[in-house]
Amino acid sequence: MPLGTLLGRLGCVEALTGAATAAAAHRLLHLLLRTSPLPPLPDLVSLARWSRAHVRAPLSPRLHGLLLARLASQGLYPLLRSEVHVLAAVGLHSPESILRALPSSSSSSASTSAPLIADMLVLALARASRPLRAYDAFLLARESHPQHPPSTASVNALLAALVGAKRVDLAEKAFRSALRRRMSPDIYTFNTIISGLCRVGQLCKAGDVAKDIRAWGLAPSVATYNSLIDGYCKRGGAGNMYHVDMLLKQMVESGISPSAVTFGVLINGYCKNSNTATAVNVFKEMKQQGIAASVAT
Repeated sequence: MPLGTLLGRLGCVEALTGAATAAAAHRLLHLLLRTSPLPPLPDLVSLARWSRAHVRAPLSPRLHGLLLARLASQGLYPLLRSEVHVLAAVGLHSPESILRALPSSSSSSASTSAPLIADMLVLALARASRPLRAYDAFLLARESHPQHPPSTASVNALLAALVGAKRVDLAEKAFRSALRRRMSPDIYTFNTIISGLCRVGQLCKAGDVAKDIRAWGLAPSVATYNSLIDGYCKRGGAGNMYHVDMLLKQMVESGISPSAVTFGVLINGYCKNSNTATAVNVFKEMKQQGIAASVAT
């Protein structure tokens, strides 16, 4: 929406004239966010985005915090989520400055909206490939709102981002902290941390996490076994290949059929460990099950 039209709808045509300055745009937004009744929030978001696009100086953390709080209090969650993702993508402020800027209040709406915004920020930063900032936001949310469990979506995105950034140490800490805060994990939560631990050779820890899956009312998936089998295959040696055989047996007994990835990992593992006879047998079994071999296989 053109700025003139927007300001006309808000009755503020005279507020900005000619070349708008950062101070004028920010002052206007601050005043509008504190007026009663509150102007249409989508219009205020448009003004904030116009300011970011046309003015060199970004909005202050205080203004961003006030805008996010107003969106949450009005239940405009899609718009709130969109604005949080914009903030995460452009990286204008640190997670701490944004979360500390949220208005403090004893009201029920404020006590609910603050942890919601914090959780959205973790998710947005993780998806914006800012894993360390996402982790900082996660820690701040834990510190400020310890009674509010993080969402499954935000934790899963955080774990995936940290594992992708080779910060499995932080991923493991976040995983265990999230469980202590009574999050509701799904199998993707477990598979992500298991995969990360296997990548860095912490197979015993990965196995312990896998054993906890059923305690949370979930069942291991083919991806769970693939990560563990791949980890032991890469480590190699008779003892580790014994673990591979046991995992494969456990997998089949659980009613999980090996996938093309499973067969590929097994064949490569047996070949690397000079057990070509077993690798050939696995390949034959794969063909019998009608699973096409990949180029790598």
